[in-house]
Amino acid sequence: LVGRVASPLAAVAPGTDAPGIGSPPAGNLSEPRPVLLPQPVYPRAARAARQEGRVAVCFTVDERGRVHTPAVRSSTDPVFNQPVLDAIAASRFTPARMGKQAVRSTLPYVQV
Repeated sequence: LVGRVASPLAAVAPGTDAPGIGSPPAGNLSEPRPVLLPQPVYPRAARAARQEGRVAVCFTVDERGRVHTPAVRSSTDPVFNQPVLDAIAASRFTPARMGKQAVRSTLPYVQV
């Protein structure tokens, strides 16, 4: 399984709720960057069956770089969902920044 953080990025002003994916970034926004992005554990049954899958996940990165509310948006097979969610939940990022201020952001992630 190989993962990548995809765009678009949606920034959230401090003290507000996360917008949906696809909201345009405002101002001088830098994207969060992965610091720790563990690989999901490949399900044993899927490995034995030589099964491949793809999971698209959306999640929020807070001002400290921690992941919140990861959710599966689409998946080719549910057997891959929990390992991908676990890996994303254990990930750490440098937070998005609007100017010099760290901000909460929401972005998609695709695990292949």
